[in-house]
Amino acid sequence: MAKHWPLLVTLLLAASARAQEPPELSAIVFRAEPLSSESRPTVTAAARDAARRPPSQGAGRGQRPAPRTTSEDFSADIARHLAALDAEEARTSERSPTLIDPLQSLAALYENAGNHDAAIATLEKAVWILRVNSGLFSLDQVDVVEALLAARRANGQHTEAATLEGYLQQLAMRNPEDVRVSGLIARLADAEMASAYDLIDVPPPPQFTLIINDIPRPVELRSPALKALLAARRHYAEAILAGTRNGTESLADLIGLEDRLIDTLYFELAHPRLNYYEEGPTRFSKFASLWSVGERMLQSKIHDTVQLTRSTVATAKAMIELGDWYLMFAFNGAALEQYQAAHDLLVSEGASQSSIDEILSPEIPPVLPAPLDAPDRQHHGYVEAAIEVGPYGNARNIEVLATSADTPRIIEKRLRQYLEKSRFRPRFVDGRLTRSDRFAARFYYDY
Repeated sequence: MAKHWPLLVTLLLAASARAQEPPELSAIVFRAEPLSSESRPTVTAAARDAARRPPSQGAGRGQRPAPRTTSEDFSADIARHLAALDAEEARTSERSPTLIDPLQSLAALYENAGNHDAAIATLEKAVWILRVNSGLFSLDQVDVVEALLAARRANGQHTEAATLEGYLQQLAMRNPEDVRVSGLIARLADAEMASAYDLIDVPPPPQFTLIINDIPRPVELRSPALKALLAARRHYAEAILAGTRNGTESLADLIGLEDRLIDTLYFELAHPRLNYYEEGPTRFSKFASLWSVGERMLQSKIHDTVQLTRSTVATAKAMIELGDWYLMFAFNGAALEQYQAAHDLLVSEGASQSSIDEILSPEIPPVLPAPLDAPDRQHHGYVEAAIEVGPYGNARNIEVLATSADTPRIIEKRLRQYLEKSRFRPRFVDGRLTRSDRFAARFYYDY
């Protein structure tokens, strides 16, 4: 994994009711299903989104008891925990490390009872004990600090939560050789990505102009979602560096971190509202920079997949992913070369024709980039369309075949716009990439 160093160091340094007029195109999600489908997909958008989202910070940590249903149950449990704590403190001292686990359990009870203030006070005491025994910047306190961070967020104390998040970052920087640091940084990155999802509809602050040497210089502030996204990207890069440096992450874990870093690039591509690539002379350089980072990360993923799995199918899929990246940025020749190389690898290694067809000749060619799921959305209807796809994945000759009842014409227009702006991965027919392809699909939409 030494090849990651120059790239990752660069990364670290670089920084409704239905109405007559639906929302903007960026708020509409289209999802293709074969026309042969008898009914709409059974998996809801919310469920898909929950499956794709990074795990929430601190999930599965500590000794959180199962939720209870009555305040009387909580009160009784809390009283028992308080009595046990008092007894343990009398037996040892108020600074004893043996109080940490009971304090965490008590804090979890308070949280389940909805008493966030008491939970925060309890966790603060646990943090104090850990600092007294292990030092102000020891990673021994990470689990409790993460629980305190979650409690402050649940209590609406976002400023205090941000301070704790900064403290966790400081802990990571002060303990670069600790075997736990890579996991800590990865959890920080997961939390930032979850924030990017949650904040995607929050607009950026108003622009303002600075006068420097009598020259007005406009300042464009980043949106909250973009700030969270870039922080997540930086943290994933730091986690990979730490895991590589300390040898604490397996190759499979490092590939997982690579995938999560690459997901930040796809997230940015899929959300034009982030407005990271502003108009002007610097737009191309920023766009090219994103492409370059993705290319190198995907090339690295191919190499690591070969080392880890020795699986022909897994390697071919990683090669196809790089081809998709090329195609989205209009490096058409490089994209077709990757697809052909993946096909040739599968054939040469004796993969079954059914496996090859499933990967390279699906019933519906995948749209690039794959649409991200949005939370709490239900399908409003569908549009059935036939599309011709050119040799480089461009959609053309779009014909609307049918729509669900009450689908407004504006949705058909938006679907055409969506398809015309998208790329489709070219399919193989009889072992060759198609020069012209045509397929029909039912596009479910929600917004």
